[in-house]
Amino acid sequence: MITLDSLSCSRAPTLEGLSLTLGPGELPAIVGAEAEERAALVELLAGYRSESAGSFILDGHEIPARERRNRVVVLPHKAALTPELTVAEHLRLLARLRGARLDGAVQDKLLAFSKIDKASRRPSDLEFDQRLRLTLGLSVVGRPALVIALDPPTDVGELMPELSAPDRALLLVTDKLQGLEAQVTRVHGLQHGRLSDGITSADSEPGERAFVLRVAPGGPPLETVLATQAGVTVDGLGEGLYRLRVLREVAVAPLIRTLVSRGVTLEAVTPMGERTASRL
Repeated sequence: MITLDSLSCSRAPTLEGLSLTLGPGELPAIVGAEAEERAALVELLAGYRSESAGSFILDGHEIPARERRNRVVVLPHKAALTPELTVAEHLRLLARLRGARLDGAVQDKLLAFSKIDKASRRPSDLEFDQRLRLTLGLSVVGRPALVIALDPPTDVGELMPELSAPDRALLLVTDKLQGLEAQVTRVHGLQHGRLSDGITSADSEPGERAFVLRVAPGGPPLETVLATQAGVTVDGLGEGLYRLRVLREVAVAPLIRTLVSRGVTLEAVTPMGERTASRL
C-alpha cells in the first residue's frame, strides 16, 4: 500500500499537499489539464524531484526520492527492444541491472503476458502487439511497488490492468480518459498543483451512469446550468473537471446539447466503467 501524506514540491511547477492512497486491485487516474503539472507529479512520485514537505510511504515506511527510483516505474509509450537479444536475454539483462531474482515462473509469466511461445524469440520474430507487451512486461521486472502511465497512447493504457499484481499499485496520469474509461476505477483532478478528492464508478447508485466531463474555462458553472435538470447530479473534481451521474432513463445526447446551447464548452466527455483484468 502506498500513501502520499501531504507530499509537496516547491520546485516549479509547484505541487502542494498531495494526499492519496494507492493499492493493488484498482486503476486510479489523475486527470490534469496542464502537461507541466502532470510531468512534475510523475517526476516527484518516481523520485526525480525531491519533496519539500510530506512523505511517500510504502507499507508503513517512508521512501525518500532517491530510493523511489528503484521502486517506481514509468511505462514507455512504445516497444523498445534490442534487436539482437532474445526474450530470455532481455529478461536476464534487466534482472541483473535491477538486482532481481529470476526463476522459471517469472519467465513463464512474461511469455504468457507477451503472448510469445518461446523465450528464444527475437524482436524481429514478433508481431507489433507482442513487442509492445514484451516491453511493458519487462518494465515491471524487479517487482516495482508502483507502475505509472503518463499520457499513454491508447494501446499502452489498455494493457495497464493486465500489469496488476498483489504487491503492485497502478496509476494513470493523463489529460483525458477517452479510450481508457473502462479500465479506470477512480478519478482525481489535478489543478493548480493540488489533487481533488477521488470519485469512483461505484459512487453511482443503481440505475445511474457516471461520466467525467472537462469544461473549458470562461463558461457558466455546470452546477448552475444543471440545477433544474431532473435525474442529473453534478460533483466537482476541481476547476473545469466534473463527475456527472445520470439516471438511465435520462437521454445523454439531448443533455449534452442542452449544455452546449447554454454556453458550456465541453473539452471531453468520458463514461466511467468497471474493469476486469488478468494479472502479470
